[in-house]
Amino acid sequence: MSLWPTAARATWSASEPADVVPLPGSDARLKLPLANRRGFDTVVILTAWSLWKERNRRVFDGVSKTMRQVAVVAAEEAHLWRLARADP
Repeated sequence: MSLWPTAARATWSASEPADVVPLPGSDARLKLPLANRRGFDTVVILTAWSLWKERNRRVFDGVSKTMRQVAVVAAEEAHLWRLARADP
């Protein structure tokens, strides 16, 4: 079961903006102090990137990892981003 078709229908097929239901926690960024928002944005982007790479691996390579393995790969990627100063 995939979340992507549900999310796509809720986002792209909505006829009016009122039809789109915001994701829980979508206002979390605004509650953070300005100094912490860049780090928050980086975590959100890294999470989306890791999930996208796993999706592509499943679709195009026919190989899948467990969510734990995806999380480990994401943590390793976060470490590389820190070394590259992509995250403060």
